[in-house]
Amino acid sequence: MKKIFATSVFLLSLCLSGQITTDFAGSFTFEYVSTNNDGTLTYNVDFSYSNDTSWGGGGSTSFGYYKKNSQSAPFNQLSMSAVSYTSNPISSPCGANQFRNTIYRQTLDLDPNSQYEFVHSWCCRSPLVGNLDSAELKRQYIRAILITGKPDVRAYNNSPDFTETFFGAPMGRTVPIKICDNDPDGDSLSFVLTPNHGGTASASSFSMNNIGYDTASGYSFAYPLGSGSILSIDSAANTIYVNGLMPTVCLLNVRVKEWAKDTNNVYKIMGVHDREIAIDFSDPDIHLPTNITLDTAYADIFNDTIFMQSTGAVFFQGNLVDSGQVVVTDPLGDTATINSLGYTNGYTDIYLEIDSLNLSGLWKAYFNDVGSNSITGECGNLLVDSIEFYVVPPPIRLFGDTGSVTVGQISAYSIVNSEHYDSLTLNIINGNILYSSSDSASVEWGTVANGYGKLQIEAVKVINNNFIGTLSKDSVETMIQGFTLNELANNLNIYPNPASSVIIADELPNHSEYEIVNISGQLIQSGLIENNSIQVNDLVPGTYILKIKSNDENWLVNRILISR
Repeated sequence: MKKIFATSVFLLSLCLSGQITTDFAGSFTFEYVSTNNDGTLTYNVDFSYSNDTSWGGGGSTSFGYYKKNSQSAPFNQLSMSAVSYTSNPISSPCGANQFRNTIYRQTLDLDPNSQYEFVHSWCCRSPLVGNLDSAELKRQYIRAILITGKPDVRAYNNSPDFTETFFGAPMGRTVPIKICDNDPDGDSLSFVLTPNHGGTASASSFSMNNIGYDTASGYSFAYPLGSGSILSIDSAANTIYVNGLMPTVCLLNVRVKEWAKDTNNVYKIMGVHDREIAIDFSDPDIHLPTNITLDTAYADIFNDTIFMQSTGAVFFQGNLVDSGQVVVTDPLGDTATINSLGYTNGYTDIYLEIDSLNLSGLWKAYFNDVGSNSITGECGNLLVDSIEFYVVPPPIRLFGDTGSVTVGQISAYSIVNSEHYDSLTLNIINGNILYSSSDSASVEWGTVANGYGKLQIEAVKVINNNFIGTLSKDSVETMIQGFTLNELANNLNIYPNPASSVIIADELPNHSEYEIVNISGQLIQSGLIENNSIQVNDLVPGTYILKIKSNDENWLVNRILISR
């Protein structure tokens, strides 16, 4: 395999003695870049590394190796350059200690449809790590497996982002820690806690061993954060929940596997990552964060969804809430049913789906402190706040014929958003309303006089049975061309009317076009007049409109009644 350049290499001599007791945690991340002419794939390989302040960090690292699974020794050495480098110590986000963080990168050309193992090993762990056996903290050993592609799955692969390795949390509070975001390729992710690893990597071999826990201080694989602590994995949210009781840095290793479906809908593994996480627990009385508040809220009445923005990140355990965590009330003070909650754009943009937002007026959402079941943020801070928002029904709308119509024309109109109102009223100028419902109406134009026509709808939303909360109006306007219906009727000699099986139309040219529509404006029957007669045997008894095209291309219109 050939290696191409690593960006902007800073040379720094690192002797092993200078590396003693400094390492916190680390993780590999892989990003597909492109496919080359020779079929190889270009990848960015990132190694994220956090350490204590006993070492100032450096611009490059060569303490790593990689190999193809079918490759025999010697293995290829990594030569990575810093693309993100913290020269000054960073305060732990929620803990008591300071640390440094560096992201190293090397760009590599790798074979397609192949499996590669990456290892980064250097010495040694920071003495601030308190949950592991200090006698076994000899070397950091970070391992990951990249599958560059599979013929029946995908020709490339990207891993989730594992660049954040050092976290903070107050003691005695359950705190969510994000393992990673969703996989960029849409792969399913599985998570399992494993022992932390030590070992060595060289050009000739990889050697990995498990690091034991400080059992004398109450740490174990069952309780890696100490006796009486809490640790759980929420796989659906890619999150672990931790509650440590000792003021120390605890090191965890979460094995993350990427799974993708092949062409037969069978899950195939695409990558394995030993994801190291260092958690700095501190005294909550010193580092207890302030509560999270809500900045904005608005309602999407069409989808029964409330959108909110918070001052800080919040983490939900799944997409359901306990009854006490969140309460939403309508303008009448009644409690709405919350169906689900989640994120729209990051962890500060959240939504609530409720059973219905049809009631207009002032709504309220309450996020409550319910102890261990409270909704929390990054450092155990609670989402405790309330916010008000208005729900306004969408405007009533009419859609259908506008502009110019012919006299006697029957037009169908759609009524939109009526479900958000309690009553509807239709009014017409120069026409008759033949039919109306909550979502449609049928109109016959020009039955009174020639000229201007208008159909108007008025919708009312009632509050407390008698108060008009919202009034919405809409209208359509037309210009009516031609004779009035009564005038046209005088030009037609139609009989019998009522009719049962046939209608006679005298004094009209043979083969004249005709249409029969119902009072809803739907076309029921059409054709050519033969022998001055129209067969109506198939029509259901009722009232219809007969339209006959004259020699001057105007439509002659008359009502007919079918009776048997």
